[in-house]
Amino acid sequence: MRPKLHVVHFRQANHGCQFQIALVRGKNMTQNASVQVEELVREIARALVDEPEAVDVESVGRDENTVLKLHVAPQDVGKVIGKQGRTARSIRTILGAVSMKVHHRYTLDILEEDEP
Repeated sequence: MRPKLHVVHFRQANHGCQFQIALVRGKNMTQNASVQVEELVREIARALVDEPEAVDVESVGRDENTVLKLHVAPQDVGKVIGKQGRTARSIRTILGAVSMKVHHRYTLDILEEDEP
């Protein structure tokens, strides 16, 4: 049986940014789905920050969990976290929904990029 493909479409009203990502749903977590989830987090973060070129997502895979480490510029950490952590919580909520679809748990760590 072939895995089902789900398309998630996001649009940010203020900036006119649009992106969509296809997520593979199935019993086994595929490398392709993991890369797509990384790209989803990267694009959400790029839409929020002032320095999108400084955004990087590093994936640390474990057995049943993947930690996504989001690196942003020091001055953009507050934008990604948001007031009282609401923006970060929203990103984590999206990751929770994705986790249910692909049957693999994702967690998000927000890290400050070291200045040179």
